[in-house]
Amino acid sequence: MKNVLTNDVTTIEDDGTEEIGSVEITASNLVEDTSATLTVTDVLTMDFNTLYSEKGAAIDMPLTADVNNAATWDLVITEALEDGSIDAGETVTLELGFDAADEPSVGDAATLDGDNTLSGGNMLQTASSSKLWVGYIASDLASKIDLDASADQYTAEVTYYGGQVYGNVYVTGAGATTGSTSWTAVKDSETSVYTSKHVIAIGGTAVNKVARKMLGLTDLETPVYGSDSVWATATGVNAIGKGILWIKPNVYTTGKYAMLVAGYEGADTEKVANFLTISGTTLAKEKAVLNTAGTAVVEATA
Repeated sequence: MKNVLTNDVTTIEDDGTEEIGSVEITASNLVEDTSATLTVTDVLTMDFNTLYSEKGAAIDMPLTADVNNAATWDLVITEALEDGSIDAGETVTLELGFDAADEPSVGDAATLDGDNTLSGGNMLQTASSSKLWVGYIASDLASKIDLDASADQYTAEVTYYGGQVYGNVYVTGAGATTGSTSWTAVKDSETSVYTSKHVIAIGGTAVNKVARKMLGLTDLETPVYGSDSVWATATGVNAIGKGILWIKPNVYTTGKYAMLVAGYEGADTEKVANFLTISGTTLAKEKAVLNTAGTAVVEATA
């Protein structure tokens, strides 16, 4: 038996037992071609159908029992957590099967995080009527899936980054008008675009220069992270599970306002943004620290 990683070779005699790693392997009936047997003991601590990438992605490979006479089966890829915990994060599930010509294919029921289907949820067409789809897992690691349905055999490519992923964007508004409102997404470096307008800055002072400007920081190029006293004192967002909605005068212009939508971590910011846009809750305050630790975002009591 050869270890393909180290190239070490272990020889097991007929009716003999050898230790390889944390298991014992016993060989028997090696002289009989039709009934030679290798018996592996201590298998309760072993996993024979999961592959792990260098950065901690766990890929559950289908067992023989899963694929025999099955029209489709699921290939599940599980992210690690941001702290490095293996096989404990969000998942990508790819439905594998065969096309009309019995060639291997990724089915169009590919899902993200277990429940968002290809044609909705987190998966989006790259262009109208396109057969190329893209989506991201809503997690700190934000794994990406690209699905190509342009040929008979659908193919998918999963990009696993193995670390926390950030996006430095925010939304500005042209102000309320009768019957409609116009919005434009711009970078925090495009100052000329959002002067004389109302601004929504998404992301805290670690990732957004507009947020740093709102808090009066003079060095806009230096990120200020959650544990920094400047951020924590000004916002009250001093731990994971907290976020803030804060309306202030727009420091780039007069007569306009800026809203800060931010959390201690990226996941907290996402929950605060969802609370703002889809919860339907009204807060009659200029500044509200929110509790994002639970499933429902609520105003912090302390």
